[in-house]
Amino acid sequence: MKKIGNIVKAVLFLIVCFACLGVVSNILQYEHEMEPNLSMNEYYKMDKNSAQIIVLGSSHTTMGFSPVECYKQTGITSFNLSTAKQPIEVSYFLLKEALKKQSPEVVIFEVSGLYYKKANINIAKYRYSMDSMPLSVNKVWMADSYARYNDDFELFSIGEALCPIYYYHDRWKEINEEEFDYVGSPVTYLKGQVIRSYITNIKFDMEAFDKKLARKVAKDPNAQISIRENNMNFFLKIKKLCDENNIKLVLTTTPTNRWNTAKKELAEKVAKDYNLDFVNMCQPDGKVIDYSRDMADGNHVNASGVKKTTKYLCDFITKKYGIKGRGKNSQFETSVKYYDKYYNNMLKYDMEIDFNKYLSLINANKKNLQIFICGRGDVTAGLQDKDLRQLQQLGCQIRLDKSKYGNSYVAVIDGGKLIYEKADAAPITYQRSLADGNVATVYSNGKSEESGAAVNVLDRKYAVNGVGLNIVLYDKESGCMVDSVSFNTHYPEKQWWRSNERKLELFMFKTYRNWVVENY
Repeated sequence: MKKIGNIVKAVLFLIVCFACLGVVSNILQYEHEMEPNLSMNEYYKMDKNSAQIIVLGSSHTTMGFSPVECYKQTGITSFNLSTAKQPIEVSYFLLKEALKKQSPEVVIFEVSGLYYKKANINIAKYRYSMDSMPLSVNKVWMADSYARYNDDFELFSIGEALCPIYYYHDRWKEINEEEFDYVGSPVTYLKGQVIRSYITNIKFDMEAFDKKLARKVAKDPNAQISIRENNMNFFLKIKKLCDENNIKLVLTTTPTNRWNTAKKELAEKVAKDYNLDFVNMCQPDGKVIDYSRDMADGNHVNASGVKKTTKYLCDFITKKYGIKGRGKNSQFETSVKYYDKYYNNMLKYDMEIDFNKYLSLINANKKNLQIFICGRGDVTAGLQDKDLRQLQQLGCQIRLDKSKYGNSYVAVIDGGKLIYEKADAAPITYQRSLADGNVATVYSNGKSEESGAAVNVLDRKYAVNGVGLNIVLYDKESGCMVDSVSFNTHYPEKQWWRSNERKLELFMFKTYRNWVVENY
């Protein structure tokens, strides 16, 4: 009996050790802004055989295909397993993993992975997916691929791949309190999609893209676009998996300024050689998206662009293959509720860049908001009568005309009521309690040589601190900051600017996201 008791104690000890290792590994892992771990966790919670479409590829499709929009538009269910600069080897193993519990009718493969050279990929691109996969034969094979890429002693690298704590162990000096809160945070409910709300005006110009590539190749012949033998081999493995499981394989690319004729012709050749469809969404302005409004940056569509790229792909798939939705799905209905709540209560502000329209938008929602307005430098010279009328309708009583040129300015509106407003030649500081009990300190200085604008809560600086009017929105229902923007109202163009501190924007998004998940 004593021997059995010792064995039980030893087993329990090992269980506790492995559990501790798992928790510590989660804490030490890098918190990537695209949150691939949360997407993978959500994937494993999917009902069996509930995804009609599986999406594989790079961040182009992570942000360029929305399973929730696909469901809303067509009733078709899908999951987006794309990750940042996803190696084609990872795409293959993810598809094998997906086929353990899903029987998709279509696999969408975004073609960036065909062109990646070994130098383009780092180990992290494997770990985005691998770290969140449960231990299985498939994960061991992915770890083997990782080890071959790593060019290290293979068994050692496989062990490193399967034990994240070894890879991340030296991060203990970098972690902060927020990363402990992050462990166990809720899934995103976006079915693998990542939403970007930036707006970048880019020009789609294939000739310019080709010239850019030609300059690169002139400096470095290895920059020539080609498909490595290894990449082609893994692509053929993906195709074989699809053929064996009676799945339609569709190639695609989303709008990006990294596209060029060489990539286009190679993708078209692969599609032709293997009798596949290639949906090329890198099209001239207006055919798929509006490049002045629908791009987050040069490589990814934003929240308005993804609605259009998803529709374009879904229209093709439904018409070509006759795929239809299977009726209401409770998991996707939950995702729609989450998506709509996030889109309607946060993203709608983030996606508006016209000053007058922005004022109209917050005017329509002011009963649910605490609105903090503070000026930096002169805020008056570019304001027009229609802007002044919108400010008045918002509740502001001071007319910001030329008589207030160079004044500091602060206004606080709570639930549609003006709480405080002041314009003065001297700097202004005002404090207001938030619905959650914290205090917001609002500051404005209109003097050009000392100008500044701030909305600070605890140790966080929320205002953009741009020249002109800075506006910070606090959602009273959730207790979260939902937007921060500045408009340079010194000039009639009223150029907008949002925080260039990505860490702050991510904090605002995740705080609101977690509240929505917990309450809806």
